[in-house]
Amino acid sequence: MKVSPTADYPIRVLPQEWEEDNPLYAGIFTVTLNHGVDIAFIPGLREVAPPWDDRLLPEDLDEIATPQQARLATALLTPYVVTPDDARAGGEETFRWSDDQHLVYYVSSQEFDDYAAELAALSTGDAGRLRSQPRVSDLRDHHAVVRFIETRIVASGRLQRPHAVLLGQT
Repeated sequence: MKVSPTADYPIRVLPQEWEEDNPLYAGIFTVTLNHGVDIAFIPGLREVAPPWDDRLLPEDLDEIATPQQARLATALLTPYVVTPDDARAGGEETFRWSDDQHLVYYVSSQEFDDYAAELAALSTGDAGRLRSQPRVSDLRDHHAVVRFIETRIVASGRLQRPHAVLLGQT
């Protein structure tokens, strides 16, 4: 399938637990926009980050042994992260790891719980399928998490340039 830049991008939602085939990743969702822009929704990172580094991870990521390690590894490997932190809700933070820039969006615990419930439902419908993914225009009016992604992340002006192009933002 050829991926073309579009502002009406397809959305895919997968529980990271399915993707990794590992229950340590439970509660993490990866939202992929237009087949190439990943956003991780990760619960409870406060115990392990910030600082955003790999000091708590095993050298071989296949040897992750705790949910906290799974959450941290996902954050370090995903360019955009959404995580609950009531003290920082509404804020953002950037960090660099392994020469890549990452952007963290903080939301309240209640917002995160609401978004996670919507993502769980989306992952079992069309948005969880590989071939028939709905477009953002099909979902925005019915899902607060999709509106959040559109307004807070995609329209932020802070996307990495290749991602902005892929999502029709230039």
